[in-house]
Amino acid sequence: MTLRNILLILAVIALIFSGCLTNNVVKKQYNAEFVGNKTWVNNTIKALKVCRFLTLKPLKPSLYATYHYLSALSLFNRIPDVEKTLKYLQEENSKLFEEPNLPLNEIVKIYYGVESMRILNSTPAHKNELILKILQRKNSDGSSGSGNKLAYTYYAVKSLIDLGYHNNFRKKTKQYVLNQFNSLVNNISCSQDIINKSNEFYLIFKLSKLLDINLRELPTYQKFVSYLNGTKEDIKRCQTLMCYRNIAYLLRVNGMLDKNIQKDILNFLNKSLLSDGGYSLFSDYGEPHGTHLAFEIYKLIGAVPPKSAFDFIRFHESPLGGFALDSNIRASLCSIASSVYIAKSLGVPAKEYRKFVEPYIRKYLQSTNYGKIESCTAMVADMDCLFEVAKNGGCRLSSKDIKHIRETVIECLNKTNWIQDLMSIYKMVRLCNRLNITPDKSTKDLIIQKILSIQKADGSFGERLDYTVYSVLTLRELGYRYNNPKTVEFIRNCQLPDGGFSFRMGDQATANIYSTYLAVKGLYAMNSTPKNVTSLLNWLKKCECPLGGMSLRPYSDEVDESTTYWGLKTLEILNKGVMK
Repeated sequence: MTLRNILLILAVIALIFSGCLTNNVVKKQYNAEFVGNKTWVNNTIKALKVCRFLTLKPLKPSLYATYHYLSALSLFNRIPDVEKTLKYLQEENSKLFEEPNLPLNEIVKIYYGVESMRILNSTPAHKNELILKILQRKNSDGSSGSGNKLAYTYYAVKSLIDLGYHNNFRKKTKQYVLNQFNSLVNNISCSQDIINKSNEFYLIFKLSKLLDINLRELPTYQKFVSYLNGTKEDIKRCQTLMCYRNIAYLLRVNGMLDKNIQKDILNFLNKSLLSDGGYSLFSDYGEPHGTHLAFEIYKLIGAVPPKSAFDFIRFHESPLGGFALDSNIRASLCSIASSVYIAKSLGVPAKEYRKFVEPYIRKYLQSTNYGKIESCTAMVADMDCLFEVAKNGGCRLSSKDIKHIRETVIECLNKTNWIQDLMSIYKMVRLCNRLNITPDKSTKDLIIQKILSIQKADGSFGERLDYTVYSVLTLRELGYRYNNPKTVEFIRNCQLPDGGFSFRMGDQATANIYSTYLAVKGLYAMNSTPKNVTSLLNWLKKCECPLGGMSLRPYSDEVDESTTYWGLKTLEILNKGVMK
């Protein structure tokens, strides 16, 4: 389905709202001025790109991402939409103020909010209450929080100063910082120890600046400097952006950051730049903290990040203000299959998503080439989704890949333990057809027996919409042109007055975009349509999320690549089956 077709159907929905269409048969019309839908399409594409086309998450702002990306941009005086971001930050800080049982170590959230607002030359509306919350987390030795107390002390001190609080919290805190410095220095014996404890030393020097502590007056300072000087030769032993940032800062504030070391650091930054334009502490994809650290390092060595890094940050801007946090932790073959379909449907060139998708697919195929199949049900789902990825241009499958997939499918086919649920049966049969594999008669008999065992007099299978649709689709994949008027009527009767479909007739509690997608797919397979297409399109329109994607139910926050796939797939089927 092309972007034009998507906009075409959405334009029809707009016409329905305006009263131009009232009959149940949708006519093919197109309104090029339907700008609102273009905004939704753009936000959906942007949400896909932020997740590298591996998943889809609406561009909802995150305090964590907003702090790190704002801080990075501010280092080079490139501030985004201030008005919307300030509104978002005020709301987030109000939530922190209103939360009665804010965990002890959640002071970092206050720091993120307060520091972000400082960057935008503003302060929270409830600053006195936030000050009180911070002071309540102060320990008797002058530190704050628990666990990593040095870090929480820095967050507390910086937040209090940003909030305009300068009362007598400093004396004990100063002594705590001095004690920490002396203790650390007394336990180092080489430059490698400085590298290993670089984050602690970084925080101490940051705190010393905030609290007007002159560390140079301490007897232990010269010992520290002598070992710090050695890090210039050992800096390549740093393995992370955080370590490089810490050492660069320590060398800078102690007047030891020469041109040679700056060159070494710049080389590290160049090697650390990822394909998406970002930087990361822990993955192959850019993320907020790693990118912020990289920008800090560039600033410390007097260099400017590449344009791709600025573009990477700006691409995470949310329409609501602030910045969104991407999520690829839950990426799977099926999430990728859905994401790739959405991208293709909305007109994204295949080369844009293939560069992110193909490496994941290669890694998956390598991991399964010699592995034992633990679950044929899971394997069937993966292989089916893999073909969907390839069909929509997300990857290229070689003859070797096809051979491996074919062997895997045959192995599972012979086990028959996948004949458990109807969706797995349908996917296995569809895979066999794609690979020109013919199940033997006994396997076919098992499948038919499974399906017929749940057939009911009302035309349904198992008295559920999903069981019924997968039974119909499987029979058709097996070559049976199943088209029972009673089955058609059962599915049509699952449509609710608001336009969506439920899993059972009249059961509105289970109405969602998945059951609606299945219903339309099942009806189309039997050359039929929903009773009321107009109300269905109306219902689908309410599932559009302004930040991108389609939700599980109208106006729901449950939005991801699956729900969006089901919604767009439903529109595609309607386009083929109804709009003629």
